[in-house]
Amino acid sequence: MNVVKAPTHLSLDIVKVKKGYYRLITTLKSEDIIAGKEVSFYYKSRLIGKGITNSEGLAILLFDTDDLGTLNFKVVFEGSTEFLSSEDDNEIVVKKNPNVDPDKNKTNTNGIDEKLIQK
Repeated sequence: MNVVKAPTHLSLDIVKVKKGYYRLITTLKSEDIIAGKEVSFYYKSRLIGKGITNSEGLAILLFDTDDLGTLNFKVVFEGSTEFLSSEDDNEIVVKKNPNVDPDKNKTNTNGIDEKLIQK
């Protein structure tokens, strides 16, 4: 007897919590939400953590990095006896803040290096 597995949909959202900290939020659904299933989170193709979907189909991972540029994340559900596998990826672009003056340890709101114009 052939068992027909239900298709799944996995979505990944990235929320910047504060400088260098990101909340990865994934939702696993089929026709309804899917609770109690393991999902794996990846950054730069490297496993960074796993989570179990809750009663709302959500799994959340907090991740920290000082990397700049385009940060690529991926989440994978390997499937189960009842459900097919699925995955999703997303990215966030992190740029160096040009208005931070490390010598003064405060934000320079006008973007001009005030040390150059002081006499």
